[in-house]
Amino acid sequence: GSVRGVEETGLEDPKLPPLLELAIVEAAEVSQSGDLCLKPGSCNLDVNARRWVVATLQTDAQGNPKIVRKCRQPVFRKRCVSTIITEKGVIEVTDQGLVLREIRPGFAPDDVKKETAESLTVADDIKLMQI
Repeated sequence: GSVRGVEETGLEDPKLPPLLELAIVEAAEVSQSGDLCLKPGSCNLDVNARRWVVATLQTDAQGNPKIVRKCRQPVFRKRCVSTIITEKGVIEVTDQGLVLREIRPGFAPDDVKKETAESLTVADDIKLMQI
């Protein structure tokens, strides 16, 4: 039977993971088109979601950007990430490219651009992050 108020997703197949509205994950890398590379050891994440949000640092321990034109590491899911949240800002992944929507107080958009290995457009209505 179905649960009242819960939408049927058509994913009753027990071989498929349940469909979530939102998955928030830490990434090793994210591409400009929203490809997701997970950190080593988390690749057996068995999740299927409508929307993927990445929470990550802007760069890795060596200072290399984690937001890249094309992933260098194995891709976990292609074109799934919609939003990237870093310690410096909130970036939206769009069909037209990456858009900086929010900036952390004390940082300038150029600070984020310098640590992103792909072009980044600053939204006309950019907001300060609420922390």
